[in-house]
Amino acid sequence: MCKENKIVSIIVPVYNVEDKLKRCVESIRKQTYKDIEIILINDGSIDGSGSICDMYSKMDRRIHVYHQENKGVSAARNTGIENSGGGYLFFVDSDDTINFDTISECVRLIEEENADLVMGGYSGIGEKGYLRWSIIPQGVKCYTGIELLEKKENDVPVGYVWSSLYKKSLWKDVRFPVGYKYEDSWTTPEILIKAKEVVTYPGSIYNYYENEGSFMHSEMTVKEYQMRLALYDHLILLYEENKLPKKMIECMEIYMNHFDIWRKRGVIFEQKYIERNNEIVKKYICKTKGIPLQRKIKVIIKQSLKRLNQKNGIRE
Repeated sequence: MCKENKIVSIIVPVYNVEDKLKRCVESIRKQTYKDIEIILINDGSIDGSGSICDMYSKMDRRIHVYHQENKGVSAARNTGIENSGGGYLFFVDSDDTINFDTISECVRLIEEENADLVMGGYSGIGEKGYLRWSIIPQGVKCYTGIELLEKKENDVPVGYVWSSLYKKSLWKDVRFPVGYKYEDSWTTPEILIKAKEVVTYPGSIYNYYENEGSFMHSEMTVKEYQMRLALYDHLILLYEENKLPKKMIECMEIYMNHFDIWRKRGVIFEQKYIERNNEIVKKYICKTKGIPLQRKIKVIIKQSLKRLNQKNGIRE
């Protein structure tokens, strides 16, 4: 691989994190691997985050700053991808940090194994700075991306785009979904389907700082329920297109079950989600092979009872 392609582009979306941003950027600047570029995307911050980004760009020529209107983390990451010059990509959220040897260890491993991406472990850090938990792969192991997707008992953290080093070529036709949450769950399967070899790093390389006010700790709104259904719908189509029937069936069942559970809790969905649920139910019962008969019968009974209750005006 030529020197140019050894550059690691570290992409950091920034939004209203003036009290945490320096901690994040300093952890990246201190990397023992020096062939990096740091891309800070100020996504319409209304605090001092944008000024801090500009300050760092003057201090360190490896840092490039892009300012844009607030469009969300997906759009910010996409801006980073499209302006990256390295052969590798690494994502860091602006309130988190990475270890001083994170990039060097990932580059070493991806080159030793000639892999498409490295997946490392990560640690949860409490608000007082104490380690609360860690998720760490057991040993250096190689998989295809599809093997990881289909692995039932998985010690490999596949749910987030951070804590992984990617060959940039994996992202050629993949972008984060603008306007949607669960963006990591949306894109990670697309990347894994393309990855011929994934290698795991048996250590924590990323520090996730827990924040009680973050999305991960907040109550869901109706819009967020619908975004979750949109995610499952995207995955159903993705797995069908790539001939992964077990994963497709799994997502169909999740979509139907979540739709019914949330509806019983009083969530009122837009008509398109109701129609899509009906389409998935019909496809699941009538057109999808490989589903045990008893599971199809269970869905038929549930749908029949639902229609009967609706006819009789009974609220479930």
